Amino acid sequence: MLFFKPINIGFSASIKGYLSSLFNGRSARQPLLDCKQKFFASYANISKALVLLFAFTLAGCGDAQTPEVTFQPKSKLATAGEETTLTVSASVADGGALTYQWYQNSVESSVNGTLLEDSNTPIYRFTPSADKPYYYVVIINTNNDATGNKTASVTSSVAKITVVNESVSTLSFYDDNLDLVDEVTVVSGTVVNIAAISGTWYEADGKTPVTSHTANADAGFYTAADVRGIRDQNGLELVRKNLSGRYALLNDITLTTGNSEGWLPIGDATEGFSGKFNGNGHVIKGLWVDRPTADYVGLFGHINKGSVINLKVEIDDAHNGIQGKDYVGSIAGATQRGTITAVDVRGGIKGNSYVGGITGKVNIGTITATASKTDIVATGNYVGSITGYINLGTITASYTRGDVSSPNGDYVGGIAGYSEISTITATYSYGKVDGNNYVGGIAGYLQLGTIVASYLHGSVTGHSDVNAIAGKNALGIILASFADGGVTQK
Repeated sequence: MLFFKPINIGFSASIKGYLSSLFNGRSARQPLLDCKQKFFASYANISKALVLLFAFTLAGCGDAQTPEVTFQPKSKLATAGEETTLTVSASVADGGALTYQWYQNSVESSVNGTLLEDSNTPIYRFTPSADKPYYYVVIINTNNDATGNKTASVTSSVAKITVVNESVSTLSFYDDNLDLVDEVTVVSGTVVNIAAISGTWYEADGKTPVTSHTANADAGFYTAADVRGIRDQNGLELVRKNLSGRYALLNDITLTTGNSEGWLPIGDATEGFSGKFNGNGHVIKGLWVDRPTADYVGLFGHINKGSVINLKVEIDDAHNGIQGKDYVGSIAGATQRGTITAVDVRGGIKGNSYVGGITGKVNIGTITATASKTDIVATGNYVGSITGYINLGTITASYTRGDVSSPNGDYVGGIAGYSEISTITATYSYGKVDGNNYVGGIAGYLQLGTIVASYLHGSVTGHSDVNAIAGKNALGIILASFADGGVTQK
């Protein structure tokens, strides 16, 4: 005889707490698996999502999985009185949510340290002190679907920050995929033996193997010879010359322009960006575009089979933020088979239709581990804090904070305005959503897609087909999602 174990996916306070925890450092690209690794569900397949629900119902889940640390914090030098960063990377495969607690210690130990406030992040930025030079991080996996222990944790190795009264440089080493391999921090002017780092390395904008380097500025080295380093605005402008190239941002950049229309987006509907762009955690500041009659507006106008990772963007609201007509976003106006991962954006965005905090439209693409702290103001249809429209794509582990307003527009959502055959998983939206028809806290219109473990904190207002999660659900699946703040029909 087959016994079914009941499953409760009601909108309880515990669900709300679980969903809130999903957006504090969730690792990117985590598949949905049960804790015993017996069942798998692809984010892009509705039938497998049903299998996942059946699996949880039938088998339940054991203990939460202990996170695996894939990149440990590194000891380094830091200039007295200046900020520095420590980085850790970890992953789990049970669908749990990762949170981070950084500690400071006066001795080289990973116990009895002092918990640091506002440290729930895998990349911790701080001003170090000489009296407590040791740092470590506890990484916690929370899986409320587990039937045993719902949390499991691991402690990183201890990193020492040595404070010196002279300038220092950080040398970063990346692999062919532009992923960070290691970092070395030295006093500026020191000759560093690059050959001691295993592998063949090239400067970010050179094709000659590097064996030594005089540390006089932050520098990046890559195992590939065709990566171009970007150190200033001129270097960023040169991306237009080769839209299929690979680029690494080596410094924070503040954009300046005498053009009354502001930044000219990279790539357009005819030829989009198809290369790789690694921001290396740096910031592009002062981005503004004032092109109210132009389509495909953003840092990139159109991304076509390209990727943007690990980038922060500060929009200049003093110059009216980013403004275009259709296909408007901070990172890209639109993406086609593109990937946007680990980006953080803040500022105002205005447009007509297909307007989003990250990108205006996604067609067969992925958005993972993004934060959009933007206010969206639109006059037309397909508007959302992450994207206005997504087709055959995924939005995972992403967070938004800000209002979405298109009072006369249809398909308006806290995450996506229109989601078609796509999956929205582990998202958190904080703000008001205001539209006309098909207005939802997560998606305005859900067409043959899924919304899993997502949460809205804010009100939803519209004329017809208005709902806290999905304004209109057309054969879609909604699991373990919650909203508060109320729904108002005009």
